[in-house]
Amino acid sequence: MYLRGNTPNYDFSSENVILFIIVFVLCSIMLSMAQSKAKTIVDNHIYRIRDLYLYDSKGQIVFTVSTTILRPGQQTFGHKHDYDSEVYEFVNGEGTMMLDDSSINVKSGHYVFVEKSKYHKVINLSMLSDLVFKCYFNGEIKRPHLN
Repeated sequence: MYLRGNTPNYDFSSENVILFIIVFVLCSIMLSMAQSKAKTIVDNHIYRIRDLYLYDSKGQIVFTVSTTILRPGQQTFGHKHDYDSEVYEFVNGEGTMMLDDSSINVKSGHYVFVEKSKYHKVINLSMLSDLVFKCYFNGEIKRPHLN
């Protein structure tokens, strides 16, 4: 499922559009009301990942906004999340996103909804510039593929 910014071509079911809107509204509300803490997860020759955690009043992580800077010619480790969906927002650069057996060309202004249990990875096609994207995730992102 994906939605391209400023383009009438999209492939979205109504339930995913609603979920997408809810995620962004909740993120905006939580950013304005919740306590937050940022943490660098990894910073190496492949990418830099930095997570912003949003906490509820009990100190539990309720939402994560993750920013990835994918270095030129690199790709993320392919993985899936068994329990939650996520939304990718492409901020800068161009690349390809793999979703199971299909691929989507992505660039700044594009959004991709990744359903739970769907294998996905991002590839930076440029050999000169970074590909920057954000992931919006309910709760804390689990990354066993980085351990």
